[in-house]
Amino acid sequence: MAWGCRRQSEASSPIPRRRLPAPPSCAGPATPRPPARLRPNLAHFHCAPAYPLPRRPLRPPRPLLQAEIRIDDVSAYQSIVDAEWSIIYDKLKACAESGASVILSRLPIGDLATQYFADRGLFCAGRVPRDDLERVARATGARVQTTVTGLTSDVLGACEAFEERQVGAERFNFFTGCPAATTATLVLRGGAEQFIDETERSIHDALMIVKSTMKSTRVVAGGGAIEMAVSRHLKEYSRSVEGKQQLIIAAFSRALEFIPRQLADNAGFDSTDILNRLRTKHAHE
Repeated sequence: MAWGCRRQSEASSPIPRRRLPAPPSCAGPATPRPPARLRPNLAHFHCAPAYPLPRRPLRPPRPLLQAEIRIDDVSAYQSIVDAEWSIIYDKLKACAESGASVILSRLPIGDLATQYFADRGLFCAGRVPRDDLERVARATGARVQTTVTGLTSDVLGACEAFEERQVGAERFNFFTGCPAATTATLVLRGGAEQFIDETERSIHDALMIVKSTMKSTRVVAGGGAIEMAVSRHLKEYSRSVEGKQQLIIAAFSRALEFIPRQLADNAGFDSTDILNRLRTKHAHE
């Protein structure tokens, strides 16, 4: 594949520019070409669209190393350029003929591919984060592809509706009615970053509490109830121990009462009265 060329001759002359091959004819009405940031409500499907998720970039790739091809005539140069464009058009044709309505890629999608898909009424998005791509694949039942060769219907996912909406100053793609969706997305908005960060931490704490509750159905009482119960048992046990160990155990039982005392002080209650009532309640149980 050619990324550059140099003509060797005694009298060097510039290579004349030639028109690049035109893309294949569009079957159907053309739609406006979407910009890099998509307009709101540009794509709205209600016909169970399918989603191939290619990992290869849908544009002419850049070489990792410096490549040089030496040719003797202009026609050879044009054949190299035609071969390069035919490769990218073959990839785009394979995606369009797979039956997909939405095409997502982890790598960038160039302007040529964007216009090609837009002419055929297809939605495409590049530079999708890996986590988002995998979540969409699991929810829609699609499988991430490393090549566009041999695309079949069994690798495509589906959902009831796909819509792009604008929320505030940002635009989001919404996949609704996914057959295998087990998660949901929360969009947090606020006036400052510190409010957003604090809200995110609060939601994370709440989700972790629910997760722990689902794993274990046992409930542990709070508010110093555990500490007061252990303190009462240690006091009773210390009376059966002889020597200095009795004093050590009794001191440890009194230290456990510091937690409910501090909780009462933080809440604005009389800690001494609260502790006396807690000792009475625990002693009668």
